[in-house]
Amino acid sequence: MKENIRIVSSILLSATLSGTALGADTLFHVERSKSVDARSVPVHGVVDEAPVSLHASTLQGTTEELAIELLDGYRHVATNLRYVRYAPDWEVWSGALRRDDFGPAEGYVLLSRFEGRLSAIIHAANAMGGTDHYQLLTESSVDHAARKSNSPPSTDRHFLLRVQHTAQCPVEHANGAAGIVDSWTAPESAKIAGFSRGNVTIDVMSLYTREFLASQTMENAARSFITTAFSAANDIFMNSRTGKQPQIQYRLVHMAPIPDTSLDLPLDPDDTGTLAAKAITIAREWLNDGPTLTTQMRDAFGADMVALWIPLVEDTVDDACGIANLPFHETGQAGAPEVFQRYPGGLEPFNGKAFTAQEVGCGQTDLTYAHEHGHNYGMLHDISDAHNYPAFPIDDAGKGHTFTSSGPRASVMGCNRDGSGTPTTGVCNRVPFWSNPDKEFAPGVPTGTVNANNAALVAQRSKQYAGFRQSINQAAPALNIFAPADGVSVSSGTSVSFSASASDAEDGNIGSQIQWVSDIEGALGSGSSLTTPLFVSGNHIITAIVTDSGGKRVEQSRRVSVSGNAEIRVHAGGATISDGGSYSFGTHSVDNLPVSTLFYVCNDGTGGLQLDNPTTLVSGSGFTQIGTPPQTPVPAGQCTTFRVRFNVANPGQYAGAITIQNNDANENPYNIALAGTSTESAVQLVATFTNAANGPQISYGSSSNSPPEQEIYFDPNLGRFEQRPGGTCSNNGRPENPTYLKLTLGGSILNTGGIDSCTYGASWDNTTSIPCTASVLATLNAGSDIIINTDDHFGDAQTCGYGYPLQPHVGYGEPHWMQVNFVVGNQTYTRRFRFRQTADVRHYAPTDDTYVSQTLPTNQFGNASQLQVRNASTGDGKYVFTRFHVQPPVFPTVGSAHLYLTTVNNPISQVDLHRVCGNNWTETGLTWNNWGAQTGGSCGVIESRTNLAGNRSIGFDVTAEFPLFHALTRSFGVASSDTRTNRAFGSSENSSGKHRPVLVITYDR
Repeated sequence: MKENIRIVSSILLSATLSGTALGADTLFHVERSKSVDARSVPVHGVVDEAPVSLHASTLQGTTEELAIELLDGYRHVATNLRYVRYAPDWEVWSGALRRDDFGPAEGYVLLSRFEGRLSAIIHAANAMGGTDHYQLLTESSVDHAARKSNSPPSTDRHFLLRVQHTAQCPVEHANGAAGIVDSWTAPESAKIAGFSRGNVTIDVMSLYTREFLASQTMENAARSFITTAFSAANDIFMNSRTGKQPQIQYRLVHMAPIPDTSLDLPLDPDDTGTLAAKAITIAREWLNDGPTLTTQMRDAFGADMVALWIPLVEDTVDDACGIANLPFHETGQAGAPEVFQRYPGGLEPFNGKAFTAQEVGCGQTDLTYAHEHGHNYGMLHDISDAHNYPAFPIDDAGKGHTFTSSGPRASVMGCNRDGSGTPTTGVCNRVPFWSNPDKEFAPGVPTGTVNANNAALVAQRSKQYAGFRQSINQAAPALNIFAPADGVSVSSGTSVSFSASASDAEDGNIGSQIQWVSDIEGALGSGSSLTTPLFVSGNHIITAIVTDSGGKRVEQSRRVSVSGNAEIRVHAGGATISDGGSYSFGTHSVDNLPVSTLFYVCNDGTGGLQLDNPTTLVSGSGFTQIGTPPQTPVPAGQCTTFRVRFNVANPGQYAGAITIQNNDANENPYNIALAGTSTESAVQLVATFTNAANGPQISYGSSSNSPPEQEIYFDPNLGRFEQRPGGTCSNNGRPENPTYLKLTLGGSILNTGGIDSCTYGASWDNTTSIPCTASVLATLNAGSDIIINTDDHFGDAQTCGYGYPLQPHVGYGEPHWMQVNFVVGNQTYTRRFRFRQTADVRHYAPTDDTYVSQTLPTNQFGNASQLQVRNASTGDGKYVFTRFHVQPPVFPTVGSAHLYLTTVNNPISQVDLHRVCGNNWTETGLTWNNWGAQTGGSCGVIESRTNLAGNRSIGFDVTAEFPLFHALTRSFGVASSDTRTNRAFGSSENSSGKHRPVLVITYDR
């Protein structure tokens, strides 16, 4: 069990004050008549405010009473109940507040002085019999490390803020936006809070997001807000304790910005009312994901619990100040209702998720911080919360308490609701007590019941919570920045001196380990003294970071304003490319790719040029950013470079883009269009895979009695094999061992003397260097087919045949390939076929295919051997229709689906493949006059192709049409802009099987 720090009485200043009620000095005076600039720190729910003049010397450790002038014009008197000094620069004074010198205590005040700045939570009775709720806000631009005493300097500004009573009660475990606390009877007096060795300390780390580093004022205000909320949470422990219970306190072991920059919060108001969309939820889930540096810090400081503080976000629907993890876990099965149970033994694994997320400037008077940590303990708002967790048996101690005493009231966790359990606006009215039947709010009005006793739950669980992390006794490093001064301004490129000291109780002087980082320009250097220029204009947050040998990381920040304007210019190939311009890589054969170009990014301005996306400048198929990314920032008058490669395996015209995100005022982003054209390879190859030299074997998923033969056609410009008439070695649709490779040369190479040599090989032999014989070369160069046996050249594999798996000596699921390398002069052309054992390839023949004719509008052509296509503008239009029924294997995933049509004799200049809307047609019933009504027409073009050669298989990617794994039917139509006659594809009735349509679907296992 951890032992708590001992809290002792201390005197903050040399003077002491003890006096009667009439002699109580006033801590601050309202100055409504004084002209003052608007405050810069936002606070939720402010309805009235005024600057105040603060008399800091009035507040001391021995101060018995003090007076506070509030916005109602009355002088309220506070009597000390408790004084705690957490650290040399952090002390807390709390007291009971009465409206005049002799009246009863009807309110409460908590004053926290941290790093010389005073903040407060005040609940004071007003003349109407109600309660006003105040916060004291101190704004200072002076860094806390530079303060030499606890007296606020003259640059501090103090505001007294009255907070509106308009909260919505919490829903589930998200706290309401700005709940209130009305008047209460003073807690038991405890001038000096002491501890025995049996008491418990829970170590807490408070982190705040890096948005607060934008100004020293914002960071100072956040730190004061956090420590005031923390102090109020500890006061609640003291208020709620009875003599039977141990004293429990939180100990703030570390407070700092989050070290990570990966948290991207939506700081615009949320108008959906969805809890998951709120910034506090996103912040909490970021913590739950375990960011590495944050987790390391938690371990290094031994933090049992972690609070993450974010900027105030005024949501327009279901506003919330905080959210917390509950120590529940979910059980049950998919589709069943969620079941929540408490984590068993030691609250595992909740000890790794004891997190809250809070908004700074929200819920200070609502005791939000203590409330959210109460959720960490497993507390719910009220018994009516049970509807949110229907299978969770709320234990007796696990809820807050609501009651009536001159109006509705609630303990820290409670919230008054109407009879249906629905939250009622504005009636949370929390008092600073855990629900506890042994503590009274007023005479005869307990703050809890036997069945609502959060104080008992706290006493029961705190030892476990204090054991979430081992206490770390080693001190954290002391870090202090001497230069630059906060807010200094420099010109771009001007050298700036950075100096700081860092020492550690265990490690000694560690100044050499200080790392200096700019939030704009990144790492600047290391050491206790550093001089380096800053280039990029804007407001830099310069952070000094040091970590001791125990992993304790501390940091401090300064702000430096850099002036100057960036002016971006880009050139390549000796010519400037303007923003919105273009660059062409020209035309290249696929054999001669890749090609690349070096682009220069220059800065013609007076300030540094920042490139925000240096590693992701290039987009578009065929274009890639390669090599070293451009350096950033780019000083004025200098340039940086990056290289772009154009590389494709498929002939065609390609388009891409360069997008440079930068800090140029009028050219961000800087956009350049990329273009490149590739032409066909000189060598083409037709390859048929067979299981033996005497013919192919193939299996279809179709019920057709005469399925067409298939072959594999390799188009080198696509870099892959395509299905084509012929055959594969397969068994029930699954590729087996395609070991015999039938090759045919094509392309322009046959017109220029053919190839000089070739080698081949396969993955099961782990070689591509088996030489082609002289007879093979002669046959290929004559334009004839040749069969190469790639089956187990080294004699260590099983041959292909029905019943044999795919090369059993190669591991299951590993990729397989066969490769042929053709050599022409100094150029090598590599052609490889890749396949996987896990794939299940099925071939489907059409159930119906036909075409319709404009000149014969009532005729049907279901039995034709060719599917004719022609543009309708000729008056002799012809459209093609084909339909497939797919019966897949059990529970597959569709990897790809391709429809293959083969041109008969003549080339076709252009075709569009359409998805046909309906499937209720037959090839013997479809005509020109009825095809629209029968098929439902076109539901969109799937793919367009141009320049189709004669007697060539054309593959259309129809993967998107087969997303499901159950049986389905799909219809396709083909139209063409070609106006020439005798343009056709082979039909299922074609006498040459290799011309028939086929649908090939690959199912991944």
